[in-house]
Amino acid sequence: MLSSARLRDITDITTLTTEYILPEAHTLVANDAGWWKTAVFGRELVRLMTEQGLFGVNEGGVNFLSENFYSARLTLPSNAPPGPYIALTYVFKDGR
Repeated sequence: MLSSARLRDITDITTLTTEYILPEAHTLVANDAGWWKTAVFGRELVRLMTEQGLFGVNEGGVNFLSENFYSARLTLPSNAPPGPYIALTYVFKDGR
C-alpha cells in the first residue's frame, strides 16, 4: 500500500475501514467462522504477510508531480506470479 502521507493524516480511521483501504478492515467482514475468529485470523494473516515481505505500507510512496498527476513505484516480491495486476487508486481532498 502506497500513500502520499500518513494515512491517518489523509482521512479518518472510519473512512479507511469502511472503504476497506486498510487490510485489517477486511477481517471485519462477517462469515460463518464468527467475528472473533475472523478478526484474529485476519490480523495474523496480515502480520505473516508483512514479515514475508508480501505486504507493506509505504506512507510517502506516492509523489504528486502536479495537482492532478502523481507517480508511485511498487516493488513486487520475486515469488509473485506473472500476470496482470489491478491497482486501486483512492484520491482524498479535505479528508473526503
